[in-house]
Amino acid sequence: EQGELGKAEGFMRKALCIMLGYGAWQEEVAKVRYELGILLREQGKLREALEEHNHALRIRCSLPSLDPHEVAESHIGVGNVFLTLQKPDETFAHFEEAYNMIPTDSPYSAKIRLCIVNAAQQLDTDNSLSLALCERVVGDFDRENGTLAVDGETRALAKLVLASIYIKRNVRFQDAGRMLDSGLQIVREIYPRRHAREGDFLACIGDLYFRQGKHGDALAAFRKAEKVFRQTIGVCASNTINAMFQAGRALLAQGKFSMAATKFEEAVAIRRGIVTDGGDAHATHLLGRDLFSLAVCRQEAGDLSGAVACLRECRGLSGIPERLSSECAEMLAELGVE
Repeated sequence: EQGELGKAEGFMRKALCIMLGYGAWQEEVAKVRYELGILLREQGKLREALEEHNHALRIRCSLPSLDPHEVAESHIGVGNVFLTLQKPDETFAHFEEAYNMIPTDSPYSAKIRLCIVNAAQQLDTDNSLSLALCERVVGDFDRENGTLAVDGETRALAKLVLASIYIKRNVRFQDAGRMLDSGLQIVREIYPRRHAREGDFLACIGDLYFRQGKHGDALAAFRKAEKVFRQTIGVCASNTINAMFQAGRALLAQGKFSMAATKFEEAVAIRRGIVTDGGDAHATHLLGRDLFSLAVCRQEAGDLSGAVACLRECRGLSGIPERLSSECAEMLAELGVE
């Protein structure tokens, strides 16, 4: 696939050189630069992709007959490169420009909303503009009440992402709960059979309950989420393991140490296998987190040797965050272990 993309890039560069050589219409030059930017981003050539998208954006903004849809398209192109670069401020600034240019009743508005929601979910950042845009997206969907031809999955996802942001900020829990109930209903109407998106909503509902101190309700939601994930994406999927981990936290909060340890051990065993089979740095970080939680659980249950074993394994992982490594060292010191 990478070879085909490289060939396509070569053809487009030749076409661009020819067009620039004989003075082609600027609209056509902008179109080629925009498409070239997409190809470059797909190949991971992000600096060049950003350059081409910015070229296209400048041309489209300078044309006498400015086309809002094409300018918005270029803003989305630039924003997507910044998204790949993990730069939330720049990403959402360009997405906002695109959203402002297009009437909310335009079908293209739905595409921009999906870009905003996906970016907020991927970046998972405490960004004020991200929050404001997600609130706007959900508000527009609610005001339209289904009049815009948008698939229910997008509407449900917007509610899930905004609710998640509220929960992480510890604000507007009541609004978050309403959105999660509404989004879950949409998902169940769309998919007659079980779907992983239902598990996403149940896990988020569990998080909401947990932060409110309703640990029994949280446990029930996490168990339902785990069951859905097992049936749809399998036991080794990251979402499934996370649901196990969260169920363990809910059990630990209730003082059910033995049951909590069982859930943490299950999560650790699966995650350990993923890391051993060549998992990425994020998988290693999650394994370290799970091991530390299991250590805390074993310490609370009086199993000090088991806690020490978990902490040592955690510290032995390559590339875990410095904060996690420090927490392991502090806990080992508390247990009287060097």
